[in-house]
Amino acid sequence: MRKLAATAVTMAALVAPLAAQKAPPAKQDSWRTTMNAGTAAEKRGRLAEAETLFNAALNQVETSGRNDQRLVQTLSALSGIYEKEGKYSDAEPLCLRAVQIWEVSLGQSNPIVARSYTQLADLYRLEKKYDDAEGAYQRSLAILDRTAGANNRAAAPDLKGLAEIYRNLGKYEEAERLYRRSIAIWQESLGPDHPFVVENLNDLASLYTAEGKYSDAEPLYQRSLAIVEHSLGPDSPQAAQCLENYAALLRKANRAAEADKVEARAKAIREKNSKPTETN
Repeated sequence: MRKLAATAVTMAALVAPLAAQKAPPAKQDSWRTTMNAGTAAEKRGRLAEAETLFNAALNQVETSGRNDQRLVQTLSALSGIYEKEGKYSDAEPLCLRAVQIWEVSLGQSNPIVARSYTQLADLYRLEKKYDDAEGAYQRSLAILDRTAGANNRAAAPDLKGLAEIYRNLGKYEEAERLYRRSIAIWQESLGPDHPFVVENLNDLASLYTAEGKYSDAEPLYQRSLAIVEHSLGPDSPQAAQCLENYAALLRKANRAAEADKVEARAKAIREKNSKPTETN
């Protein structure tokens, strides 16, 4: 069952404001130019090109002398590309190195260190290294608990990641508790109609569906759809995705006639959005 896309804060974006260092100007300009070119290639979906550019940037920053913040930014950008390409074994040592650098330079109780642990945990989860992922998420949460408070929205990605681990391990009660906590954090910090709330509602509804708790899942899908229709429009691609998720639930609940109607509406939205926009 597909999930709504969410806006993710990458480590590279998080550390970018901290990147001004004392490297020689020529080296600094060369590194920045290469990083910008890599970022542009990534945005265009040209991952192989981005990988080459970020590797070149890594070589530049490593040969320019000690430059921790720029080094971490480059490591994070390159590991992110490897992750998108499915090259998890290449991404992992870069993430680990970034965490180690931040811990040395910023200390073990810094929110940036917490976010680097989240990035590492996300990668471990993709590799299905659930024990390692659980430990990294919990390390991040411990830091955030000390520095920002247990209910700060910075903790929500860790809660979601842990919930998905527990779901994969069949620990549904623990997963449900964490999904609900994440929903509460997003609702309190961003309001009840924010897309991040929708994403987490869908996660919890999907969990209930997997457990066969269809009556618990249905109102969550309905609420997600209502939020999306209100905030993004009834004919948005996100509305189509909500409808498709809801239809899948209806089919599992043996409500085929209702599922047919919901699927037909989703299909109509998809077709409408696939048509080229007319210009004068």
